Amino acid sequence: MDCMRIEQLISPFLDDELTPGETGEVRSHIAACAECQREYEDLVQLSSAMKQMGAVLMPAPAGFKDAVMLRINEERIVTPIKKSRWFNTSWRQVVAGAAAALLLIFSAVTMNSSPMVQLAEKTPVVDTVQSSGISNKYPADNITPGVVNTTDNLSTVQPKAEPPIAANKDNTTTTVESPVVAASNVRSAYVFLNRERSIKTTLLKVRVGDSALAQEKVLQIAGDMQAETQSLGVQVNENGSYTVLKITVMKASSTNLINRLGGLGTVIDQEVDKQDISTRYAETLTQYQSLVTQRATLQDASQKAQLDQRIVTLEDELQDWEQKAERETIVLWLEK
Repeated sequence: MDCMRIEQLISPFLDDELTPGETGEVRSHIAACAECQREYEDLVQLSSAMKQMGAVLMPAPAGFKDAVMLRINEERIVTPIKKSRWFNTSWRQVVAGAAAALLLIFSAVTMNSSPMVQLAEKTPVVDTVQSSGISNKYPADNITPGVVNTTDNLSTVQPKAEPPIAANKDNTTTTVESPVVAASNVRSAYVFLNRERSIKTTLLKVRVGDSALAQEKVLQIAGDMQAETQSLGVQVNENGSYTVLKITVMKASSTNLINRLGGLGTVIDQEVDKQDISTRYAETLTQYQSLVTQRATLQDASQKAQLDQRIVTLEDELQDWEQKAERETIVLWLEK
């Protein structure tokens, strides 16, 4: 299933409006495609924010409605929309506009009111598949990248020692001044190599006689290959029962691992998806290096702090891509 169709099915997928077959296809595609997984996570976050903001019902201030409608009418410009992205564009604009309006209402009413009682946060309900009991060792991709310690490198100022005394011919002493090393507050740039990078995902379907026994063997094989395994649950449709597992392994060991997994039964399908991220990585690296250079010319501490936040964000993104490029994701379907 292509990404355009998956984007159209994500919303009904969250509302539990799909058939069992479509639900299984959406889950498998999201697990294998990093781009669609980010679309799915963004939709879940926006849906959660709308639910939480919708729980606070307050009257709008006088004239607020007319001002909002006037602004919408002024900015309403008809532009052609590509068919392949109609879902992202129209849906995001509606949700973003509604969220902004609710946030403005909340801010305007609470500015001159007494402190409110904090409401309990509601956790968004997401349709989950039946767990198969396999421990979740590897979190989903691109959910939360690790935080990099970016503490500024400060050169240590040595304690001022007593100046040495030099004797001259007249038996008088001359004081020799020691140079003082000024503290440096220049941020060290993280070193990234600009080379070809790609994210590879393999979809492997294997027909087995005993799915429970096959799962145990999968865990054993993954342990031998130092791979990380995550259970995506069990899918049942008119064609049979499927146990879905997500396995992440270093690329150097992926071929051997796929061969061993295929030996658990009969391989009925194998698909490989490879996404080249070299261009995006190079663009992000150029932006990162430019910000680091710009920071070295700043004197204002607040400006440096703001720039550091942007630099850290780019560092996290570059490191996340490096980790994904070094590994391969295998989505294993065990068909019974």
